[in-house]
Order: sequence, then C-alpha cells, then structure tokens
Amino acid sequence: VPVEPPECALFVPNAFSPNNSGKNDAQCLYGTDCIKTMTFNIYDRWGNKVFESDDPNVCWDGTHNGQALDPAVFVYYMSATLLNGETVERQGNIILIR
Repeated sequence: VPVEPPECALFVPNAFSPNNSGKNDAQCLYGTDCIKTMTFNIYDRWGNKVFESDDPNVCWDGTHNGQALDPAVFVYYMSATLLNGETVERQGNIILIR
C-alpha cells in the first residue's frame, strides 16, 4: 500500500532581526520542499515593494536597493503552486527588528 506524503506545511515567520548575530538574520520561508512555483513579495507601509522572489530558497536580508531598512512592520503576499497542483495564498505582517 503506497504511503501518502505528509501534507505541505509552509511557514512564514512573522519577525526577524538582521543584526549579523548568526540567528534569525533573514526572512526565509520554511517547508518549501513541496513548492513547484511561487511568488513572494514584501511591501513597506506605503505599499512600495521592497523584496520579491520566485525562488523559495531565497531569503530577505532586510535591505532595499542595498540600504538597510529601519525597524518596521512590513506586509507580505505569497502565492504558491504545490507539487500536487494545489494553490496556496498567504498574506500577513513581518516585523523587522534591529
């Protein structure tokens, strides 16, 4: 009897602190092994896009155009197509702590 693979468990942390401590220095997506295609965008409070990626293994380092951004709350939007064909859309807040 074939065993069903575990359900995809995508996780987007809601805070990170890019302070070069070696811990929690980047905003990454977790549980991405089941993603076929995706878009991940992060916006500042004025709606300006500060980060975008279509690679689930690329993390945001808290910069925009090479400049470190000040601590703030950002909004993310993620849309992914999973290997099983299911579409997942998520949005929420990310807190950048320095």
